[in-house]
Amino acid sequence: MDAKTVAIDGAASEAVLLDQGITKAQFSPTIKLSVNVSESLGQTFAASLKLGAGVSGERDQRAREGEII
Repeated sequence: MDAKTVAIDGAASEAVLLDQGITKAQFSPTIKLSVNVSESLGQTFAASLKLGAGVSGERDQRAREGEII
C-alpha cells in the first residue's frame, strides 16, 4: 500500500464522509488523514469533517472551497 498523510492545522470531532481509501489517523490536536494512493493516478479524494471548536469560520469556508490550508 502506498499511503500519503495529509495534515490539517485544526481539530475535528468526527468524519462526516471519507472517500474509499481515506482513513483517520487522528482528529486532535491536529487532523491527520492517511490516503491510499496506490493505483490512483488522476483520482481525487474527498473528506468531510465536523470541525472542532477553535476552527475559525474563515478557515472552515476555505476548507469547504477545497483550498489547501
